[in-house]
Amino acid sequence: MDEADTALYEAALAIRNRVTDAMEQASGVPLRWRLQDAAELIIYGEPVIGLENLCSNLHEFDVPLRASEYQRIEAAGQARNVPADRWTVLSAQVTPDPE
Repeated sequence: MDEADTALYEAALAIRNRVTDAMEQASGVPLRWRLQDAAELIIYGEPVIGLENLCSNLHEFDVPLRASEYQRIEAAGQARNVPADRWTVLSAQVTPDPE
């Protein structure tokens, strides 16, 4: 696993850890599990599929992202030559990193 994949994996886990019970109930799906699944795809050798699944779930369920997480997603996508539209749809969900 290269540096971009490691950063993406760490971002996926951080996002999953911030999902609250209320967010999961509102989504109507096991959102934490979906984000964990995406993280596992990244770490077990399927980073492109993991990235696409992560972005799809984040967008579909309007999960807020920190700027640093979005940057990690973007860097991993660029490193793997994934079309930018996979992650640019998330730009409206980005919030500043906490200080």
